[in-house]
Amino acid sequence: MILDVIVEDKKKRLPEHKKNISEIKMRELAEKYEGKKHGFYQALSKSGISIIGEFKNASPSLGKIKSKINLLDRIDE
Repeated sequence: MILDVIVEDKKKRLPEHKKNISEIKMRELAEKYEGKKHGFYQALSKSGISIIGEFKNASPSLGKIKSKINLLDRIDE
């Protein structure tokens, strides 16, 4: 099942991520993060074309798609 593959992959990569940032620092950053609010209805009700998309670095079927992806370059692809 694909979720098993994702979990196994995360288990392999997690120790490396933990080396880069402490749990305490990660919690501090998460608590401070306010995020950007996106109004779904407002975005779709604007005149013109509205696109709902997902931008990600990897997928279960393709694995890592491209390292250091630049969104504007990716849109042009």
